[in-house]
Amino acid sequence: RCCPECQQAFAIVEVHGVELDCCAKCRGIWFDPGELQLFSGQPQDIPSDDKANRPSRFRCPTCESKMIEFVFLNPRNLLVDRCPNGHGVYLEDRELERVFEIVECSGGTRFAISPRAKPVKIASIGVRVSTSTD
Repeated sequence: RCCPECQQAFAIVEVHGVELDCCAKCRGIWFDPGELQLFSGQPQDIPSDDKANRPSRFRCPTCESKMIEFVFLNPRNLLVDRCPNGHGVYLEDRELERVFEIVECSGGTRFAISPRAKPVKIASIGVRVSTSTD
């Protein structure tokens, strides 16, 4: 699979038992169905997917369909890109950090995978996945 943002091949990186597709060039991350939900601790990948949306500038790396931008969690303004055919969600550089901030600000519990885990830096591409609840 290739990154929808820069078309470079994804590097597969395992974080707490979950294989993420990460781009070394633009630092975007592709989440297969259910994976973002595991990291955010939310009931679904995009909790506000029933809210207004708009066409994305990206295409799904699995089926090449034009993705759709959704607000991750209202009332925040983070737009994330999701495949209309359910293949996954794409987050651009630093959007995963914003997801974590939004979940914390909304009073939710994040990091359903491992709440006591230490921060992880995917050194080969510079993506930081903080799994600390402190």
